[in-house]
Amino acid sequence: MIQSSGLRFGRCPGIKNGTFRARNMPSKSVRDLLQILALLALLSATARAQISPGPLARAHQDLEGATRCTTCHKLGGEPIFKCLDCHAEIASRLSAHKGLHFSFGIRAGSSQECAKCHSDHNGLDFPLIKWDPKTFDHKQTGYALEGKHAGVECKKCHIPEHIPAAERALIRIKDLNLTFVGVAKPAPPATKTRTMDASVQIARSATTSLTGKTSQVLSITPRPVIR
Repeated sequence: MIQSSGLRFGRCPGIKNGTFRARNMPSKSVRDLLQILALLALLSATARAQISPGPLARAHQDLEGATRCTTCHKLGGEPIFKCLDCHAEIASRLSAHKGLHFSFGIRAGSSQECAKCHSDHNGLDFPLIKWDPKTFDHKQTGYALEGKHAGVECKKCHIPEHIPAAERALIRIKDLNLTFVGVAKPAPPATKTRTMDASVQIARSATTSLTGKTSQVLSITPRPVIR
C-alpha cells in the first residue's frame, strides 16, 4: 500500500517505480485499452471523412481545406454541387442548348450530373477528364468534322486565338491552351453564284393587262455560266 498525506492508496499493478508498463497489467485491461484506442482511431477517421472524403485533384488544389467546402458544395442533407458557378463557359452553352455537355442531356443550371464524369476527392493526380482526342466523336459537340475538317489535328483549330472574346471572358482557367471550349463555329463555305453570259441579250416585253397587272415574258432563255 502507498501512504501519502495520511491517505492510503492501492498500488496500480501497471505502474512500477512511476513508469507505466503494459506487461504488468492484467491481460483483460490490455485488451480493453487496445479496444478503446482502436475505437478512437475509427471515430477520428470517420470525422475526417465527414469533412473531406479525400484530397482534391490538382486542378482544384486551391480549394483544399475544410473552410472551402461551401465553394463547391451547398450544405444540406443531399449533396448539392456548384460546379457551374465556376465553369461559366459550360453553363453558358447549356443555357444556349449547344455544345458537348448539352448533348449529354445535362439540364441548364444543374451541376448534379457533373460528378458522373468528373469525380473529385480521389487524390492529387486523379484525372478529372478522361477522353481520347483520337477516338472522340466530334459530332457530339453539334459540329461534325466533314470535308476539309475531317482528320485535322485538334490543336490546329482549338487555339486561344480562335476563342471569341465573349467566350474567353467566361473561362477561368489561366492557360487557354488547356481548354477545348469556346472555338467559334466556322462560317459555311461561300456558294458559287450563277451569272449570265454578257453575250446573251435578254429581251423582255412587258404587257399590261386590263386589270393593271404587269407580266414579263423572256424572249431568250439565258445560258448560265459558272465563274
